[in-house]
Amino acid sequence: MRKTHEDATASEFTADWYARVFEHLGSGVLLLDEQGGLLWANRAYDAVTGFNHRASIGGQPPHVVDHASLVRRAKPQLDAVGAWQGEVVGISAAGHELPLLVSLSRVPSAHIKKSWLVEAIFEIGPSWGYIRQLERLAHHDALSGLPNRESFRAEARSAFHRCRRTGREMAVMLMDLDGFKPVNDTAGHEAGDHVLAVIAKRLRHVAREHGALAARLGGDEFALLLPEAADRGAVGALAGAVLRAVGRPTKAAGCTFELSASIGICLGPDGETDVGELLSRADGAMYRVKEEGGRGYRFHSHHSIERPTMRNLAERDFDTAARSNRFRTFFQPIANLQNGTISLTEARVRWQFPDTGLMTAREVLDNVSAMRREDKLDFMVLEQAYIALRELNVHLLRSVQIAVNLSAATCLRGDFVERLSRYVDENGLPTSRFRLDIPEEAFSAHPKRAADLVSALVGKGFEVVADHVGSASIVTSLLAELPLALIKLDERLVHGLPANAEAVSTVSTTIAAAARFGFAVGAEGVSRLDQLEWLRKAGCREGQGMLISKPLPLSEQIVLLRRGRCW
Repeated sequence: MRKTHEDATASEFTADWYARVFEHLGSGVLLLDEQGGLLWANRAYDAVTGFNHRASIGGQPPHVVDHASLVRRAKPQLDAVGAWQGEVVGISAAGHELPLLVSLSRVPSAHIKKSWLVEAIFEIGPSWGYIRQLERLAHHDALSGLPNRESFRAEARSAFHRCRRTGREMAVMLMDLDGFKPVNDTAGHEAGDHVLAVIAKRLRHVAREHGALAARLGGDEFALLLPEAADRGAVGALAGAVLRAVGRPTKAAGCTFELSASIGICLGPDGETDVGELLSRADGAMYRVKEEGGRGYRFHSHHSIERPTMRNLAERDFDTAARSNRFRTFFQPIANLQNGTISLTEARVRWQFPDTGLMTAREVLDNVSAMRREDKLDFMVLEQAYIALRELNVHLLRSVQIAVNLSAATCLRGDFVERLSRYVDENGLPTSRFRLDIPEEAFSAHPKRAADLVSALVGKGFEVVADHVGSASIVTSLLAELPLALIKLDERLVHGLPANAEAVSTVSTTIAAAARFGFAVGAEGVSRLDQLEWLRKAGCREGQGMLISKPLPLSEQIVLLRRGRCW
């Protein structure tokens, strides 16, 4: 009499079902126990890896050196969502490197007593070398070969958390070259690049001698990380060695340049909540060295912290901040409120001040507006978004879009479309991957000019959104006939939901008006579950806010974007 599935052994169940379903697939498929032990594999597995899987039944599959560790690494996500996927460098039977895309999922347990896993492997093939090259470019500075800003921050975060566990101390140093601008002005940018490359080579050598990591953050700004600082004297010795290395004469384009450096240092963790605080404090110390004439280093002192006021912020030099790469572009995922999927992330600019850290996007906009530099900021963020798009491509996230906020002042400039078109053409910008958010203020101030702008941008292939919409009357009077992809509710309305009756009434009528003209609706500032649930039931399509994710560096979002959903 034939046994039921409940009585079947692993081999009988696979012979009865898995072999029939998966035996002839072109990709390798394995059936595993909960610890990753091999129960069965199809013939494609043998073809891809060169191994005879029958020799490994009951043990660990041989295509990954430590397969049990791979399963343990995937287990949290398997437990959470039932599936895991990642790129793995395996090994073939001939001993060659075997780049694989590995997918793990749980077998539905309705008809079996044991918990099993299905593993599918896909050979990435010749493109692997290209992908690894792209990954290196994404994490290293092209000019100097040193780790770039995001790579440095990742290493600093790792050191920060290790020091918190062990009670040891680390040091971060931020360094800005003194007198570098004349190099470009007198000898040209090619000579400037040569000087930066020479300085980077010296820094790499000094860092190795002291057990540190050197990185280029952009422009003439560098950073060093001492993962374990023995004492303040050892950190000072490293800073002194860096100053001496930078101070050696450097030749370029027939000229000899003698540079110096300003270095800010912060030791930690020392109570800081994250590595960003250490970097901000080191930046503040560096800025004070520059204000005192440069050519030296300074340790951060807690007594020197001063929060900038709106008055003195407006006095800061935007152009200097831009050249020094003090603007940071973070990204905030936008979720589909109906099903939790994520295929879009919004660029959110921050301005890093040396003595206080990061300003919010709203503070940045207020202060840049006071300096009348909105268009420069918008194009800077667009460029950062384009760089982020290339990083998404490296991680095979080619369907993720990036939203970029534009200021009303930028949108209403007579030459904006021409400048944007030139930027698109010169850089081969894939416009379908970008969404441009135009504030309601632009539509109210100049309806005809804003309408022409929307048509021009859509003609270029961009999706366009009306941002900060505060009422149904705006939809019906200003936006009704425009080819908009979406209207986004003003954050102040969302903040009042669902308790504030006036906010409920305004949002409800606005969503109804949008539906009447075929517009989808989005919302920002979603910070509570009751807000999200109310918006979802009211027909709001997408949302963003602290409940979903705070703005983060793109590198910290890759796992979420790969998963493609937040619930």
